[in-house]
This record gives sequence, structure tokens and C-alpha cells, in this order.
Amino acid sequence: MWHRATIQSRKQLSPTVTGLTLKIHETSSPPSATPTNSSFTFLPGQWVDFQPLPTSTSWKPKDGNKTIGGYSITSIPKSLPYIDLAIQSSRHPVAEWVTCHAKVNDLVNLRVGGSFTYATGEKSDASVKATTNDDNVLSNETTTKQRLLFVAGGVGINPLFSMIQQWHVDQRQNDRSPQPRAVLLYSARQEEDLLFVSELNEMVGELNDHFRVVLTTTAPATDYPAGIAASPKNDSVGNPKDSILRNIEYKRGRVDQDMIKDAVRWINMMDNAVLNDERNQEEDDDVIADLVYICGPPGMPEDMQRLLFPSQNDRIRFVQSTDDVHFEKWW
Repeated sequence: MWHRATIQSRKQLSPTVTGLTLKIHETSSPPSATPTNSSFTFLPGQWVDFQPLPTSTSWKPKDGNKTIGGYSITSIPKSLPYIDLAIQSSRHPVAEWVTCHAKVNDLVNLRVGGSFTYATGEKSDASVKATTNDDNVLSNETTTKQRLLFVAGGVGINPLFSMIQQWHVDQRQNDRSPQPRAVLLYSARQEEDLLFVSELNEMVGELNDHFRVVLTTTAPATDYPAGIAASPKNDSVGNPKDSILRNIEYKRGRVDQDMIKDAVRWINMMDNAVLNDERNQEEDDDVIADLVYICGPPGMPEDMQRLLFPSQNDRIRFVQSTDDVHFEKWW
């Protein structure tokens, strides 16, 4: 189902990523221009097919087969009728139009898709029946999981940022004990490529000891922008905004098994108590995440799966089964 939307604002999120806020019209309109009255809905983690309309500024597609782009929604359902997108510059006609020509009040068609979703429960599937209550808490009929691990690479943060925001809303309304915990491991080439850092820092501060963010950059030390210093002693990256973003940890290098091990150990400690008293937290093969969400460039989801599921001869295990690992592949 196609829905018409208007660009409300645009801003530069990084040197290569443009952020859009769009307002969904009350009636939807497919490319045939036949309006319907179906409501626009989505789950955190889903994406939209994005099609500029012929009346939009400077929209002159060079290839009729490439008039639609696909971009993850970075906002959450409670923000409707507004949604946010973060679109990386590329030679694709739609991405090029967004980053170079699109203006406020331009019209586009949107269509929701994708099954890589967060709905607070055991199932991570678009078919899960989800509802939003009066407190804007997304809920469903499944049992809530308590230990979550998010792993993002580059603009793979986009669907995960939507999921994490929804998780944050859920936890602010959560009075259960022990409180669930989540970790985000987020990798990009340079510090300037990391998106939503201020928002993540604020969420860590609000949730105190229940949410942790580790940002890591992969560029060689000599490639860091002025003001960013890499420490060879602990392989961490100095943060020039320490006084502002003091809640976030910075490291250098790719996400590896040691980072995953440290993250999973941390989410297994609930209010200074082990979630499952029968587990010995000194045993690596007994420390697991209930759900893992991964999104990144080609090859990264597969690499992360190999780290989560080492060879059968390796006793380290970070999830119970492959059913607990959900990932989005780029194409």
C-alpha cells in the first residue's frame, strides 16, 4: 500500500548522510494517484520504498527502473504522522535526488516493508500483532526478553536506532525487577561517520546502568580528524566532547569477539544480580544474549554470526540458537 508524504525538513547528519523528516498524509496514494483511506503503520526496524513524485524539485530519473529507493525508518511509531529517514549519498537516482536536490514541501510516495523488526518480545517479525498503548509503549502477546545485543556497522545503525528508541520508551515504563539490559556495539570508519551519537548518549544517561553504548572506528589512527586521538595503549579513541558525551565508550578497531564477550557478560548482570542464578558467570559458554539484532554492510552480518557461533570445538557461545539472531542484509 502506497502512502503520500511531504518533506517537512532536511538536515545533514554526517558528511555523507542526509536526514529527512516527512509527514504522512491522512489519505494514501499509490503511484496510480488513486487515493485510499488506509492508515500508515510500521514496526521499529522496518523500511520504506521511497518514490519522488514527478512534481518534486529537479526529479528527472535517468532510469525508469530506478525510481524507487529503499530506506530504513529511524523514528518510532509514536512519532506518526511524522517519520524520519537517514539516506546515504550514492549514485542511485533517488539517493542522489535526496542528497542534492530535494527541498521542503516536495512530495513522495512511501510503502512500508521488511520483517527485521523489534516488537519487545520473543518474535522479531512483522507479522507479530503489535499495539501501542496510551503511554506509547509498543507491546505484543509474546514474553519480553531481558538481554539484548545490537550490532551496527555504518548506516546499518538506522533500523537499530528505531528499535533502540522503542526499547528506551518501553523501559521508561517498566517497573519489573530485574530491569532488562541492552548493549549497542556500533562501528564506523571515522568518528564523523557515527550517527545519532547525542541521542544515544542521552538514552544511556536516562537508563543509568541498563543501557550501554560502545562506539568503535576502523580508520587507521593517521586518518582521524583533527582533535581525535587514538591511544595505542588501550586501543581506545579519545573523545574531544568527553564533557558532553560522557556516557558513551569509544574504541578503535572492528567489533570482535572480545567486544561481544564483554557486552554479553554485562547484559547478564541485572541490578548487580545474575539473571539466571543457575548460571556461573565465570563460564563463557553460559553467558548468552536473549536476542541479537545485526545490521551493516555486506559481509558484516555473516561475520558477526561467526563470532556468535564459533566452531563446535570452541566452548564460547553467546546465544542459545540461531533463532535468537536477527539481521538485515544490504543489497
